Amino acid sequence: MHERMLDKKHVPNEEDIQNYIGEKAAENVIKIKNALEKFFVITMGLKFPFGNNYGWGYKVTTNF
Repeated sequence: MHERMLDKKHVPNEEDIQNYIGEKAAENVIKIKNALEKFFVITMGLKFPFGNNYGWGYKVTTNF
């Protein structure tokens, strides 16, 4: 079982994320990003917005 990425001081890179969520899930993240970019101008980045209980996550914002 994997532990959540809760270390706020260590920003995970793409390899860390792929190792954590798996190759298929990492591919799905890219597919979702590409699909959104067909309709919106977006910025997608890693944030630690969810606190110590949840850890790192993607934050997607639109740029109108």
